[in-house]
Amino acid sequence: MTPSALDCWISQSSKNGSFKTKDNRTPEENELIALRKELKQLRMENDILKQAALIMARKLILRANQHRYAVAALCFCLGISKHYAYYQCPTTKRKLVAHYVDKILTIFKCSYQSYGGKRIRFALQPAGISVFRRYIARVMKSLSLISKYTIKRYRGHQTASNSAVTANHLQRQFDVGTK
Repeated sequence: MTPSALDCWISQSSKNGSFKTKDNRTPEENELIALRKELKQLRMENDILKQAALIMARKLILRANQHRYAVAALCFCLGISKHYAYYQCPTTKRKLVAHYVDKILTIFKCSYQSYGGKRIRFALQPAGISVFRRYIARVMKSLSLISKYTIKRYRGHQTASNSAVTANHLQRQFDVGTK
C-alpha cells in the first residue's frame, strides 16, 4: 500500500466519514458531472434528429426520382438499403394482389381444387397472362386456397409382428427363471 493512498483515505474519512468518492465530491464537481451528462444526452438527441432529417430527405429524393431511375441505383447513390426502399418506404408501388384474382379462382375451382401455383400459371398462359408462381401463391394465400395435393396425409400401416423364433447360432444360454 502506498502512503498517498493511505493519506487519501484518511482525508476522505475525516471530511465526511465515508470512503466513497461520490460522497466526498464538492458541489462544483457534482454540478460539472451533471452538466457533462446532460451535454452527452443533448448530443445524442441532436445526432438522432440529424439522421431523421436525412432519412426524410432521402425518402423525398427517392419518391421524386423513382420514375426516372432504377430504385436499386437510387439506393446505391443515397446510401440506403434496397430493403428499405422496397419494403419500408411507402413510396414504392406494389403489384396489386387482386389483379388476377377472379381468373386464378375460376381455374382453381374448375380443377376441383387440385391445381397448385405451377399448374395455375400454365393454365393462365394460353390467355396471354404471364405471372410468377409467387404472385399466384400470394393470391392463393390471401384467399385461403389450399390444393388437395399439398395437404400431407399420414396413414398408419400395419406391419407383421417381429416375434418370430430365431435360431440360436451362438449357443448362448439365457436364464428366464426367478431371481
